[in-house]
Amino acid sequence: MAFTPWFRLLHDCIPTAALQHAWNHSVAASPLCRLYQQNTESSFHLFISCSLKLNFWFSIFERYSLLGKLLTAGEIWSVLISFVPVDKQAIADTDALCFFGAGISRVWKCH
Repeated sequence: MAFTPWFRLLHDCIPTAALQHAWNHSVAASPLCRLYQQNTESSFHLFISCSLKLNFWFSIFERYSLLGKLLTAGEIWSVLISFVPVDKQAIADTDALCFFGAGISRVWKCH
């Protein structure tokens, strides 16, 4: 269930390497991404901008014929943290939120 990671994401409480490094250097020796050691591992990086995660999101969009809906990392991030679709006309419907929740849950489990 995506409630816990999504709730943590919305409240900026994801234990990223950058956050753990700031809190306690013995927990995370470096603020860099744990997979590639190139970029700072922020929540945005952990869920979206890491190339592995961005490819994951794009593969989901392709699988469900949604590639025309969200094309950039920033647009995906906007939906995740605001529940508002890119066109900003209405709150995302329940099916779309479930779709994103499942994506967040998978990234959380696999990271």
